[in-house]
Amino acid sequence: MIDTDVAEMPPRMKKVIELMPIFNILLSFWQESGLQLDTVCNGFINLSLYLDEVKRIEASGETIVPTSIINTKETKEHISLTTLKKLIFPYCDMYENTRMVLKQEDLPSVWEYLWFVVRKSFYPDKLDRFKSIFLFDELHHVKDFQQTVDPLQDRIICKAELMGTRAIEHHDMKWLNDIPVQCSFDQMIQVASNYWEGKSTTSPIIEYLFSGVYKLNPI
Repeated sequence: MIDTDVAEMPPRMKKVIELMPIFNILLSFWQESGLQLDTVCNGFINLSLYLDEVKRIEASGETIVPTSIINTKETKEHISLTTLKKLIFPYCDMYENTRMVLKQEDLPSVWEYLWFVVRKSFYPDKLDRFKSIFLFDELHHVKDFQQTVDPLQDRIICKAELMGTRAIEHHDMKWLNDIPVQCSFDQMIQVASNYWEGKSTTSPIIEYLFSGVYKLNPI
């Protein structure tokens, strides 16, 4: 039997915790800048590609930076140099101290972090995704989850026998799957809130968050 309170955290959740120092900078900058999420992520990943241009802009006495140097598909045309420095300075300081960087392959972890922040801030009584197991009542949903969300090539799909339930919730995973990377901070808050409030999309995929004791039986 396995207790969710003491079970080992899955690798994808461990990755989110590892990257939280970067994500905390990302969240603060995103909220203040008003940019799209993909632009904010590009700002971290591609910093070395546009940093010289930012230095040139500052040296010329300008105070506005065109967002196209970060993301050509950003709808907001400019950002203040002062605001952009709130990404550059703390991120560079962190790199100097830890050598931690955000990579393209880390981007799926951003969503898990954002869902964590919204739950902790607005829905603290809801189950923590980091301390729950994810259950589905349809086998094809399990396979989709395994292949697209949490690839675990060395593991097998099991049927969970719930031995002792402390809490169980159901949420529509489509909110998490379908949110566009071009979303604004406010749009993310709304979509994540829809998830935590148990609202459904037009084509829901229900996942259950379970806290308690369970047993796994291979299918």
